[in-house]
Amino acid sequence: MMIKALPNYAYLALLILYLGFNAAHGADLDGIFSNGERYHASYTIEAKKRPNEPATKLLTINVELASGQKLSYSYDAPDYPAVQSSPLGFISVIVNQGGMEGSRIYNYLFLSDNKLVSAGEVETFLHLGDIEDIKIRKNNRIQKSSIRRLISSVAGRSAKEISNHENAYPNAMLFLLGKSYNEDMDIGAAVGLLENTEIKADPVLLARLKSSFCE
Repeated sequence: MMIKALPNYAYLALLILYLGFNAAHGADLDGIFSNGERYHASYTIEAKKRPNEPATKLLTINVELASGQKLSYSYDAPDYPAVQSSPLGFISVIVNQGGMEGSRIYNYLFLSDNKLVSAGEVETFLHLGDIEDIKIRKNNRIQKSSIRRLISSVAGRSAKEISNHENAYPNAMLFLLGKSYNEDMDIGAAVGLLENTEIKADPVLLARLKSSFCE
């Protein structure tokens, strides 16, 4: 039996469908960085496969400041990242991999010396969906003073903003990351996170926060 050739529009539809699985455009973001600069951002996620290596997702974020300056940042993530504009002055990139027995990676982008940079990463390892361990990876290419300014800006917000259920976990990880750069950094606002319902029910994170900010 002969198979009829597909019409041209069908080939185009298949091509678009194929590209859709390999590259995705995320929603545009608008926000204000911790230094007061307004920005508009867009991002793409492209699936990458290299021989003999695990597949990754290349995230590229393009930012245009109100001043007209254009910046970009690329991040090779182990799985599809969720990108959000935080009302606390940074762009968060959160990667979930492996489900309830996997891990969650928190990455924070902010302005430093007119560049879009990462403050570092915090990875939480999960068991049955609960945090079992926390690993911090600092970005040693940025100055501690830049981190101090970012953390001080976030810590200066109200306890309600810092500890509400939408922001509590990313903010908790950011404070732990900031503390890793300087043990003497005063982040009194982090204590408010201890009253968040979800964090109070997460013994590993709760203990880590208490040991970092309550001693």
